[in-house]
Amino acid sequence: MVNSAASAQTDPPVQTDPQAPVKKIKWSYGVRVIIGDVKNAGDTTRFRPSLGLEWGRWRFGSVDSEQFVGADTLQRSASLSYGVVDEKDFQLRASMRLHNLRTGGDIDALASGPRTLRGRLSGSRGLNADWTAFGETTIDLLGRGDGFTANLGLGRTLRRTAEHTLGASLSMKYATASHWQYAYLEQLQGKRIGAGLGDVTAGLGLRGRLGKEWGYESNLSTSWPVGVVRSTVGGKPVTGLQFGVRRFVN
Repeated sequence: MVNSAASAQTDPPVQTDPQAPVKKIKWSYGVRVIIGDVKNAGDTTRFRPSLGLEWGRWRFGSVDSEQFVGADTLQRSASLSYGVVDEKDFQLRASMRLHNLRTGGDIDALASGPRTLRGRLSGSRGLNADWTAFGETTIDLLGRGDGFTANLGLGRTLRRTAEHTLGASLSMKYATASHWQYAYLEQLQGKRIGAGLGDVTAGLGLRGRLGKEWGYESNLSTSWPVGVVRSTVGGKPVTGLQFGVRRFVN
């Protein structure tokens, strides 16, 4: 008689690749103080939470202290983004976020005003150890008035250590008429504005960490109205300040 146990078919063991990356959720939280105009700090100061989340190629904000220190010190508003290209000297990310048309900023539950969904494609290219070229384009995916924008700029690392990074940047912004119309709605007072170059911004940013769990950041920037904004609205330069702390949980 044939031994049925010996003749039983068994499934082969599942082979796993020890080199395959394991997706792990990383996150961080903190608080920021945003002063829209230092000359009018009493009316333009806001306290806002900061949140970071990363899973695979998907990222929202910063989630790691080393990544945080090495990132762009003048990083724009956090958004849910996907890394299309993520190489040492070249990064390209596609993202989208809710955008407040009245404040011109990311979604803010504490601020009133119409909102839309803004798509963004941003990239940066390291030119050498100190200089980086960067750019981004945005488009109003719901067609509610934010229009299209394009930013180009250069950034320079002034000082970098394992614990902090100090950097400076200069950028210029082009936008469609509908974007400028919403951005300067109160100042225009019924006047119309066209598409074109609208502002030039210079900034100085500092990012650092205290051990592996805590990070801090500060950003001072000044924007000058130029082109269609200056000829239609006029105005003086506006200086803003942001600073905050963040805890990394991994």
